[in-house]
Amino acid sequence: MDCKVIYRLLLLVALFFSTQSFAVEFQGKFIQGHYIIGKTEPGTSILVDKKKVKVSKDGYFAFGIEKDRKFDIIITENNKDIIKKIQKRKYNIQKIEVAQKGDISFIANSKYLKHLSLTKASAVIIDNNYNYDGIDNTTLIVVNDAYLSLAKLIQKFLLRSRACPLYFILKVCK
Repeated sequence: MDCKVIYRLLLLVALFFSTQSFAVEFQGKFIQGHYIIGKTEPGTSILVDKKKVKVSKDGYFAFGIEKDRKFDIIITENNKDIIKKIQKRKYNIQKIEVAQKGDISFIANSKYLKHLSLTKASAVIIDNNYNYDGIDNTTLIVVNDAYLSLAKLIQKFLLRSRACPLYFILKVCK
C-alpha cells in the first residue's frame, strides 16, 4: 500500500474518533407536572425557555414542567434549539362537581355540599362538622380537617413514589 493512502486513512480514523458528537439525552416524560433529567457534555450551556439551567460537572441537569403548561418547551443547547411537545395530563384529584369514577375529591367548604349527592368521585374527603346523611353514591372519608387530611394523603403518596416528586396521582384502590 502506498504511504500516502495509509497516512490519509489514519488521519481519517483519527478525526472520526477524536470528534465526539454528543447529543443531549433526556430521562422523563414531557407531560404537565413531570420533571426531566438531562445529560449533556460537561461545560455545555443549557437554557430552558431562555432561562439558564445549571449543568453539573458530570453534564447532568434537571428541570420541572409546570402542571398546567399549555405550550411546547424550548431547550437550548449551545445555541441549538430543541423543541419538545408537552402532553396534557389528567389529574385524579378533581373538583367535586367534575370528578369521575377513580377520582378523589374533598369538601372543606360548605358551599360545595350541594354537589355531594351528585358526585361521581370514588371517594370524598369531608369535614366531620358537615351533614352528610343519606349520601350513598360515593365513599366518604370523614375527618376533622379536610385540608390537612388531603395534604397528608398527598405527602404520603409523594414520599412513597420517588418517580414523581413534582406531581401526584391519587387513584382509589379497585
